[in-house]
Amino acid sequence: GANTVTNTSGNTTVTLGDGGNNVTNTAGNMTVTTGNGNNSVTNTAGNSVITTGTGNDTITNTAGDSTIVSGAGNDGITLTAGDSNVDAGDGNDSIALGSGTDTVDGGDGNDSATFSHGAGIYDSTISNVETVTGTMTGSGTVDLDNITGVTALSITANGTVASLTVRDVATGTTLNLSDDLAEDASNGDLRLVAVDTVAEASLTVKVLGNEEAAIMTATALTGLTITDADSVTLTANGGTVTDQAVQHAVGALALDGTDTTALTITTVANGGLDIGALTGSANLDSLTVTTAAEGDFDMTSAAEVEALTSLTMTAIGGNITAGAIG
Repeated sequence: GANTVTNTSGNTTVTLGDGGNNVTNTAGNMTVTTGNGNNSVTNTAGNSVITTGTGNDTITNTAGDSTIVSGAGNDGITLTAGDSNVDAGDGNDSIALGSGTDTVDGGDGNDSATFSHGAGIYDSTISNVETVTGTMTGSGTVDLDNITGVTALSITANGTVASLTVRDVATGTTLNLSDDLAEDASNGDLRLVAVDTVAEASLTVKVLGNEEAAIMTATALTGLTITDADSVTLTANGGTVTDQAVQHAVGALALDGTDTTALTITTVANGGLDIGALTGSANLDSLTVTTAAEGDFDMTSAAEVEALTSLTMTAIGGNITAGAIG
């Protein structure tokens, strides 16, 4: 049945059968096992071991170190403190990581996770989670050697981030970059971004709009450096209001002069790109630019293009402005 259990003192062990159970722990350590159903388990004190059955469970841990095993279903798991170990099981799970060093396995399904990080290297481990969003609170490093199975990684900020390093990016990954993805009191600002991939990778970087205000504005980096990638695709998103175009800027785009052989740049409707000066292109064999309606492209220069054999620029409603090439 649907049980409600609240523990307010001492250590406790709770075992429940099937049903929509609601369990809250406010004191001591807690061990909870529930059956199938849409269960809600909240721990606000002590260490916890939480095991749930099949169902769309809601699990919240705000204190202590936790081990969480949720069964099949679309589970929502929120961690705010302590070092947690999470196995989310089958289903489309949503996991918010906390301030501790967490280990999260999303299991099968189309899972998403969020985290916040400041200085140093982000050291939680995330696996089998397809969509990950990180919010930077200061300059730091996100190492994808600890984040595996991700296909779309979004990095944003809630303050000024003078430098961001994203390294060990797997081939086929899409990296989304935005000054600020939340309309709130903070004011995010990504500046210098360095991306290092695994060897011979294919990388897509998508510049997303600044969502700090009700109407999206452009993201403006001061520099974007990409190393080790063999093939790079750069794109963006467009303004959310009809006829309100935004021109995103990466400051200056520096590629790997040894490894990068192909660069493809594609704007979208109402979403342009300004890459500034293109450098690190000595081994670039192919440069392709395609614009969409109200999605302009600007490049001040591309000086190092000795190996370039294919240059294609196609304007479909968006202007192309390019300085000296070679």
